[in-house]
Amino acid sequence: MGGSFKVERLQAEWDQFYALEESINVANTLNIANAILKTGCASLANRIRNRRVDITIMGHRIDDLFNSNDMLHNVKFKWANRNCNKATNFMNK
Repeated sequence: MGGSFKVERLQAEWDQFYALEESINVANTLNIANAILKTGCASLANRIRNRRVDITIMGHRIDDLFNSNDMLHNVKFKWANRNCNKATNFMNK
């Protein structure tokens, strides 16, 4: 399976959204029926949870993603507190 990258300056939330889209695409390619996707971005997790009332551009993109993909009815999205992993936080500095 080949990789790809996007050459753009992104806000962290959009970066997380693109990673979410790619994760969903990989799950679709592998025919994964049930999945749990985690993000460390609390604002993205909240946008996904409240996607029906979010009128921003990102809210619209999230809503489109859910409406265009039947697999997402079996996917759970979780927020994972990444601040607890001190070793990873240290290496990312």
